[in-house]
Amino acid sequence: MTTNPHPYRGYSRLSLALAVLLGASLALHALVASIRHPVGPRFGSSIHGKTTGIEGDSLRVAVWNIRRGKGLDGKRDLERIAEGLADFDIIGLNEVGSGQAEALGEQLGMGWQYTPSQRRWYRDYFGNAFLSRLAPVSWQSQPLVYDQDKGTGHRHLQIVHYRWNDLLFGMIILHAERGPVRDKQIRIAVDAFRRFDYGVLMGDFNADASHPTIASLLDNPNVTSAVDDDPSQIDWLFIRGFDLEAAGIVPPGASDHPLIWAELSPLTAQETPEGSPQSQPAPGQPHRIASTPARTYGP
Repeated sequence: MTTNPHPYRGYSRLSLALAVLLGASLALHALVASIRHPVGPRFGSSIHGKTTGIEGDSLRVAVWNIRRGKGLDGKRDLERIAEGLADFDIIGLNEVGSGQAEALGEQLGMGWQYTPSQRRWYRDYFGNAFLSRLAPVSWQSQPLVYDQDKGTGHRHLQIVHYRWNDLLFGMIILHAERGPVRDKQIRIAVDAFRRFDYGVLMGDFNADASHPTIASLLDNPNVTSAVDDDPSQIDWLFIRGFDLEAAGIVPPGASDHPLIWAELSPLTAQETPEGSPQSQPAPGQPHRIASTPARTYGP
């Protein structure tokens, strides 16, 4: 009788084939999971975490592209980000990763809302967020037009309605894409901003002061830029209907972008052209009164 001198050779070949098949399946799975997908619109009337309210007659707002917590030294450290945000009431954030808004909200004792624009690895992967000590009336996150050929520059526009000391105002957060659709994204954000008589527009515009739409805001007597000393700046914080009490900029370090902040107080009825009292809009709708001239930023 003839015997097989290598009785396990068949099993070895089968194991090898299964291993190759498994490896190919895992590689395909990873490839599919890595593809970036746009996120649809989201909206709500409440946010996560604790909102303690704001005392006093001034409001401290800030905006920061945090680059997912990655600093100029290449280290990813949310503790440094939290330290830079400790003194503000309402904060708009760009380039926020999954779980980071929640972590920052818990560290700062603030309410938080992550508004992702992109999904990857089967989770919300990238987007904007806002942190707030003041509970919003409502918020919405709407997809913006993006470069279909590129297919990875998914962006959302966040619009948040607030009631503060009987004043209704809106906050708009933008992170514009670099490329051919940037101009349209900026125009959409500015159009939303112009619908508010009391409003804050903030974010990474990826465009400097020479951009026509930004230049029109800088030339508008009813709009004030918190800081505009650097002609190459691409992060902006614009206000209308508010008096700018103080403002500043924190240079890049914990992120590759600067932090811009402003302390605001509402213009009084006597400072408006008609001095008319506020009307009461339906919940979630922007408050409308006659347009008010904002004071320009000084030293």
